[in-house]
Amino acid sequence: MSVHDRQHAGSDGEINLSVENRKLLTEIENLCSNTRRKVENVLLIGKVGAGKSSLINSVRKALTGQYIPKAPAGKGSSSSKTKALERFERCGVEEDDLIHDRDRYMKISHVPTIFDFPGLGDTEFEGLEEILDLIIKGDVAPYTSLRYLIESQNKTKNDHEKECELKQPYPNSKISTILFVQSCRESAPKNLISCLQKVLDKSGPDGKLLYTGKVHVVMTKFDLVNHQDNSDDETTEMISEDNYMDIENDMADLFNIDGNRQDNLTKWTSYSDRLDAERDNPAVDNSALKLIKMIMTHGTQAELMPAKPMPAKPMPAKPMPAKDDSCQIL
Repeated sequence: MSVHDRQHAGSDGEINLSVENRKLLTEIENLCSNTRRKVENVLLIGKVGAGKSSLINSVRKALTGQYIPKAPAGKGSSSSKTKALERFERCGVEEDDLIHDRDRYMKISHVPTIFDFPGLGDTEFEGLEEILDLIIKGDVAPYTSLRYLIESQNKTKNDHEKECELKQPYPNSKISTILFVQSCRESAPKNLISCLQKVLDKSGPDGKLLYTGKVHVVMTKFDLVNHQDNSDDETTEMISEDNYMDIENDMADLFNIDGNRQDNLTKWTSYSDRLDAERDNPAVDNSALKLIKMIMTHGTQAELMPAKPMPAKPMPAKPMPAKDDSCQIL
């Protein structure tokens, strides 16, 4: 059932989704309960106005039950509201958000950390490939501005100097999952995707790919797709289902997921001005919780950290040899 169908399933459908959402929350809490599990680092990439910040705010709502936007949403603006590499630990959930439910805050301690990269145009500007490469490897400090990254790349003389200018290992920032966020109303950004693919195709001296994590496509603003046959119902914001499918097909081709879209592409609706954020929407929460569970289940960090070795038992002390008085000199 699509997001659209679930949103219009009526009260019975909402009740069923609410039950499913409680089950999903419990499953996420169970995944978090294993403290040997590494926290997934998720990077959001997409064009300006794709809906990355709204996605973060909706995920926080699904986890806390409260809509308190922390990521500044641009509402389709031509300029990105996000200016730096933002970091949202626990998917942006803070202790004060669950001040009356301390137990849940502790239970979701290992949900993913989200890194939100500023929205881009569909152009591959000089240095973008190197910047993405450094971010994915975890060599760029959180909250570093995009302008600084670009200026640092442009002012250095060669590739070695560029890498030394920016590279500072941040082990807890290495990306394990990439979410490419794409609006249903915009054509596929082929140049931007091509730049990302170049980074993902890089290999080390041994020929093995440097990035082995998951790449997942999130098609945002799915509530703007007109699922009715009557085109007269469309507004300037709405798009036809045929037009949407053209965009989805292009994204599937560009990311080579045409044969397995179900596991690699999510149709997404965020809480927004259009969709009343003050009222619970089980369908939106359901998509968010399923996305979190997918990342935690299939991400590269899903492998458990090795258990700490048990301390070796001390060897029993060897008994001292008995003193032989027969050789004693008188």
